[in-house]
Amino acid sequence: MEVGILGLPGVGKTCLFNALTSGTIAATQSAAKPNVGMANVPDERLAQINQFITTQRIVHATVKFVDIAGLSKGASHGDGLGNKFLAYIREADAVLEIVRCFESADVPHIDGSIDPVRDVETVETEMIFADLETVEKNIDKQRKHARAGNDKEAVAAVAILEHIIPDLQRGTPIRRMGLKPEQMKFIRTLGLVSDKRVLYIANVGEDDLEGTGTHASRLREHVGKQAGGGRHGRAGVRQARGRTRGTRPRGPRHDASGNGHQDRGIGGGDQGRLPPPGPPEFLHRRPR
Repeated sequence: MEVGILGLPGVGKTCLFNALTSGTIAATQSAAKPNVGMANVPDERLAQINQFITTQRIVHATVKFVDIAGLSKGASHGDGLGNKFLAYIREADAVLEIVRCFESADVPHIDGSIDPVRDVETVETEMIFADLETVEKNIDKQRKHARAGNDKEAVAAVAILEHIIPDLQRGTPIRRMGLKPEQMKFIRTLGLVSDKRVLYIANVGEDDLEGTGTHASRLREHVGKQAGGGRHGRAGVRQARGRTRGTRPRGPRHDASGNGHQDRGIGGGDQGRLPPPGPPEFLHRRPR
């Protein structure tokens, strides 16, 4: 499984990446190339199975994390690092979106103030704009094929694209359109980025380790509306457990096996699994 870590510049993406992968990458807001790391997902059941079915070695599942450079307004149109981020998101199976929910004069926000809802909308808008550009290019090609002959697949593709374009123009991501399985089968051939499942992570400050402050609460409310609102939304927000100390991790701790994940609440059992398909999820980083 491959997971992309996404967000605005300076929100803590690389800090989380280091915590997940036991990395020591220095945070930078201008990295053109993503950081890539692997994390084991320990499963104690494998050792139990090995007591009855002996193997030479036990191979745990792994997750590939890609720390993508921070997005900014206009990225889909070439501003900042431009749409280089698209290729990395397209390859990911899911997205961890880091949202800043702490105040600090030492860490200036790219937009000058802390507003988690605005930040989520900025990232989502750039992804939607990128998808809209992809879809508009593809529909022209499909229309040519449909006119050239009796191409039933092209005709069906045009119908699907004509159906989703208005929703994209209204700012609705693919994952919230409630498309049918046969429609999604074609959509996924286009590599659209707003189709990815998203887990929102609130990066909170030392004064809000439980994630109940104003900023984290606004983010939770916004994610809840995304899940329950609209024509095709579903109600409910799942709060997963994460562990860290403060807004900037001080480096990973390693267990006897060399993994740095247990201390962060990432390893073992269900904690190592991404949420099942469904509405957007919410996670705030909290202490042990």
